[in-house]
Amino acid sequence: MSDIDDGVRFVISGKAQPERKRQVSRGKWTRRVDTKPAAEFKAKCALFAARAMGGRAPFDEPLVGVITWRTRKPSGYRKHEYYPHKRPDLDNLCKSLMDGITGVVMTDDAKFVTLCLNKEFGDRDEVEVVVTLADPEYPYRRDDAANGTA
Repeated sequence: MSDIDDGVRFVISGKAQPERKRQVSRGKWTRRVDTKPAAEFKAKCALFAARAMGGRAPFDEPLVGVITWRTRKPSGYRKHEYYPHKRPDLDNLCKSLMDGITGVVMTDDAKFVTLCLNKEFGDRDEVEVVVTLADPEYPYRRDDAANGTA
């Protein structure tokens, strides 16, 4: 875990949990809630992110993110298969992680203008998250934009 210029980098150890919901009925009302493993993973993401942020306020600027999920190669894969192309889905892993770090690293996950997602085999199960500012000059000064200098 270390700070980088105008951003943050941290590694979440352990197996990542994809976004999974279950339905809970109470009378005539039904709602969807996280399964226990997904809720625990989101809490773990928030904890590691808070440690990496070191008390800084969440980013409210346009952001660029690079997220890499690493997992050990299961025995069911052949020797020539180099990528973890089976479940869990990359988008479901991303949803779970974003829910966990929203409010800690960034004010809203809509702040990401570029997001690079990777799944790969590694020595251990972990998630590496790198978040940087899309434009270090943000926020722009309105008077510069009006004069055409920005």
